[in-house]
Amino acid sequence: GRWKKIVALCYIYNSFAAMIGSILAGLLLMLLQLDRVALLPRLEEHEVQTVGALRKNEEGMFAQIFCPFVFLVLLLYWQQIRARLGLFTASVFVDKYCIDQIDARRKDQGVKALGAFLNRSERFVILWTPRYFTRLWCTFEVASWLKLCRDARGVHFAPVSLMMGYLCAFGACASLRPLYVLFRHGLGLDSILCDAIPLCIVFAPVVFLLRHFLRDISYLPEQLRRFQLVNAQCFCCSVNHVLPATGKTLACDRTLVHETIKEWFPAHLTLLPGRRCQHL
Repeated sequence: GRWKKIVALCYIYNSFAAMIGSILAGLLLMLLQLDRVALLPRLEEHEVQTVGALRKNEEGMFAQIFCPFVFLVLLLYWQQIRARLGLFTASVFVDKYCIDQIDARRKDQGVKALGAFLNRSERFVILWTPRYFTRLWCTFEVASWLKLCRDARGVHFAPVSLMMGYLCAFGACASLRPLYVLFRHGLGLDSILCDAIPLCIVFAPVVFLLRHFLRDISYLPEQLRRFQLVNAQCFCCSVNHVLPATGKTLACDRTLVHETIKEWFPAHLTLLPGRRCQHL
């Protein structure tokens, strides 16, 4: 879905800043709970067996409560925060939004100018799903990048299901401590069960998503081997070139893409398979 791709882009562009910000917030909260500072109370007290003695140990929970919120806010809004501070923000070219999908003339100009946009781009982000290399536009953009002979290291391959696994893992780690407190103090379970039960609960979805990702990625080599331009899917053709919301006639993307490919690769029927095998 669209929201999954938005989350994936947030991880690509904002996750490092979110990680650094949450670490700094945790260090600050830790300092505020030190005995010499004591600006924040410690919320939990339990007994710890030491050599020859049983002593009480106090633990603070502020970092475990607030750091996930800091991470989430920076993950979603880091670019907006940078803009507010007058700092450089990342600019992305998204074909569906940056190329006119209604006006046929402007759309034709956008398709033919795609190489110029890619040539000015620092990297090419592939938000990959199992349907990616079945779509005409997605495959055409990869071909455009290869046509420009851009460095393959500039390609950022980001499987959307893996990004969702990261999000689920973040939620799992953030909820471990609250679940531990619930099982220990709310239900009165011993320490072993307090550790084991939350782990089983929160990491089961993570394992499920990672298995889903591994299954999807295993199909990719065969999908690339069987790719044919004539079988690539196109939105305009799937709706018979009529926009469902308005009933307006849509120009055929397939015609535009085929004309551009013929300009780039005059013998495209023989050249494209070789380039596909070589680069993909």
